[in-house]
Amino acid sequence: MGDEPLVSVLVASFNHERFIEQALDSVVSQSHRNLELIVVDDCSTDGSVDRIRRWIERTGQPTVLIVNEKNQGICAVLNQLFARSSGQFCVLLDSDDWMEPNRIEHHIKHFELLDSNVALVFGDASVRHEDGRPVGESFLGQTLGDEAIPNGEAMFDRLLAGNFIPTSAVTVRRSAIIDVGGYDESLAFDDYDMWLRLSHRFKFSYCEGVVANYRVVSSSMVHSTTWKPLMDRSMIAILQQWAAVDDVRAVPSRRLAVADHLRWAARAIAPFDASCAHGALRTAGELVPSLRWRIIDGLRVFHLPGGSRLVERLSVWARARRSSASVAAA
Repeated sequence: MGDEPLVSVLVASFNHERFIEQALDSVVSQSHRNLELIVVDDCSTDGSVDRIRRWIERTGQPTVLIVNEKNQGICAVLNQLFARSSGQFCVLLDSDDWMEPNRIEHHIKHFELLDSNVALVFGDASVRHEDGRPVGESFLGQTLGDEAIPNGEAMFDRLLAGNFIPTSAVTVRRSAIIDVGGYDESLAFDDYDMWLRLSHRFKFSYCEGVVANYRVVSSSMVHSTTWKPLMDRSMIAILQQWAAVDDVRAVPSRRLAVADHLRWAARAIAPFDASCAHGALRTAGELVPSLRWRIIDGLRVFHLPGGSRLVERLSVWARARRSSASVAAA
């Protein structure tokens, strides 16, 4: 292994009995050999834990396996994983995804070319059907389209508009996760909040190439009618936190990005939680007053309970603003 830096591979496992062995096999197939493997199973109700134990016995791969007796949630699991890790760099691997054999080596060599303020390197991921067949466009192709991959301060600005970074194609400095205080365990999902906090403080760097495989699973949280409202509320909570940050409010393009994202999130949560949708739209209107007429139209389209009261308040405010502007112009 020579001078290879130690890399911690962190696997969050939950109810992926069918896929976990492929994920773990992709760890032992890595060309970078100086690895530590840590797996936390978050109280799976299928046979995931037995599969993991049999895999460890079969391969002889040194593995730290932690089995939670109660479900803790993904952010708590990631904090467990980072707390047990000791590598200079950490690789995140979802238990239904898998890595390409040169994935870690590719990223570590890329890190060696960068300054110490780069906290995170990311690549692209192939999007896969549940059975492993390619879906079509890659993850970045689907999330960014023809848009250029941002760099520098533009990374944070672009992330305010929405996440586009595939978790299983990320390598991060462990010290950076510690510096930003770890994962927020009040949230229902992990990646977006962490990418925003890291990119606000550190640099990111794109390392060209597909290094991971992202599996679209029908039973995942994203598709669950139980979990989706929790995820939408978490999204709104994240955006409202950033809406209050001074260097977001001071930059018009950042205010607009957060406001537009809040409008999208309000539409998503509206069928489940009208109050949360109202709050998101109010924040959007405060960030970008010129959006208030569009927000009013949106409320009418949503047909939210109590929406008519918010429409009236926003309409009065908008008319007053227009009147003041006319007087000032005269």
